[in-house]
Amino acid sequence: NDFILNSQNPENNYNLAVYYENIGQTASALSYYLRTAERTQDKLLQYECLLRASICFDKQGSRNFTVKGLLQNAITILPKRPEAYYLLAKFYSQENKDGSWNECYLISTIAESIIETENKPLTNSVSYPGVQGILYYKAISSWWCGLCGESKKLFKILLIDYDLSENEIQVCKEYLNK
Repeated sequence: NDFILNSQNPENNYNLAVYYENIGQTASALSYYLRTAERTQDKLLQYECLLRASICFDKQGSRNFTVKGLLQNAITILPKRPEAYYLLAKFYSQENKDGSWNECYLISTIAESIIETENKPLTNSVSYPGVQGILYYKAISSWWCGLCGESKKLFKILLIDYDLSENEIQVCKEYLNK
């Protein structure tokens, strides 16, 4: 009803996008996320909408160029926030193309050096686990880039200083054994 009464309102568009995403209608959701990003002056809302739209495209599959572009655009809006870097590093780690590990290492290294530790939370989670997520992808990608010493150091830091999932702990141990 709110959207019908004021279809130009960014919050109404955002709420409708979230609703569609929650019921699995990613095509509709992403169109309203993009409408919101175009209509709002709120940089954080624009940023979050681009992240959510990239997640919707990722769920649909075979839209890697669009996923990557949305995440890169989000970084240009708020370059000191960590979530887009994390999602982009994760994307590159799963891309399986020549140069993807170098891209993953580049993005995670940039993120590590410039993200701010204190950020206003997003309205909805994008599964960003914290700085350990960025370090995790930096550790993995550094191993694949031939930076084994750096990789070893990062995996040890992750195991000692961060609360990781069982799967992440196992991955860290496997790379350390390599």
